[in-house]
Amino acid sequence: EQSLQKMTLELSFLRGEVENLQETNTKLMGEINNCNQSLEIMTEKVEGNNRRVAFTAVTAQYIPSVYYRTDMIYPNVITNLGGGYNRATGVFTAPVSGTYIFFTSVVSWDNKSISTDIVLNGNSKVRTFADSRGFNVPEHYVYQTGTNLVSLQLQVGDRVWVRKYSGTGYIVHSTPMHTFSGYLL
Repeated sequence: EQSLQKMTLELSFLRGEVENLQETNTKLMGEINNCNQSLEIMTEKVEGNNRRVAFTAVTAQYIPSVYYRTDMIYPNVITNLGGGYNRATGVFTAPVSGTYIFFTSVVSWDNKSISTDIVLNGNSKVRTFADSRGFNVPEHYVYQTGTNLVSLQLQVGDRVWVRKYSGTGYIVHSTPMHTFSGYLL
């Protein structure tokens, strides 16, 4: 009978130990899941930060003399790391989330002006302006350059492009003067 009581006590003690181990196991599984989630987030950040994204595209083609609101297409691609720039549409689509820098330049001539915007998902962010009007020099053409730069926080799939805001003073030259560039910081 003492032996039976002793075994009952031991069994009761072992049941308590098993319950404690099950609780500890459940907590450890939760901690492992949290660690795995943190590891996935950190891996995404590291891989995203190591991804190189940069492009420069230019045009030496005449833009029709529509006065305003014409999306610019830069079909000549110098660099397109990460493949985000589409030469057919002139649109950069962010392949990875992050902070990007965009730059554009335009040149006006022949006593005219031109203005362009850097556009994010349909909303103008910054504007360039080049105006060669008022320079009456009959022997020489007068050129004026308009540039602008903007840093934008993009999510994967955000779209950025250049839109001609106004003007017709657009020069065509064999060495492109009109550029659109961007890169991931």
